[in-house]
Amino acid sequence: MLKRLAACLVLFAMFGCDQADDTAAPEPEVAPVATEPVQTKRVPAEVGVGQRGRSLDNETGIGRVIAQPAKSLFAFEEKAIFDFKIVPAMNLYKASSGKNPSSDEEFMTKIIRANNIRLPELPEGHKYVYEPSTGKLMVERPN
Repeated sequence: MLKRLAACLVLFAMFGCDQADDTAAPEPEVAPVATEPVQTKRVPAEVGVGQRGRSLDNETGIGRVIAQPAKSLFAFEEKAIFDFKIVPAMNLYKASSGKNPSSDEEFMTKIIRANNIRLPELPEGHKYVYEPSTGKLMVERPN
């Protein structure tokens, strides 16, 4: 028992109690960081919006000669998705329902997922947005 009491006294002497110390310096106030909203721009989802092949844009000399066929392949893949998959799926949907999808969610569900369309990967900060007013798939990107 005496050993426990001695141990408690030693701990108390080392760490003290949890009372506030009036002599401690006050914490400095940190002003909130104002973040401005990111300005975005919408462009049509078409060849050139995808991420693939962007690293090849700055090739010069022989590197450019080698990169061109790869860039052409990536461009064709995007064209195939946007023109040969999405357009017919939209036409079929419109013919069967009598209207375009009325929201981004409906477009992604009824057109993209229902037809197993894999959209090209976009650069960071970009996203696909369907505009019901125009019936077009767009890419929203930082301005």
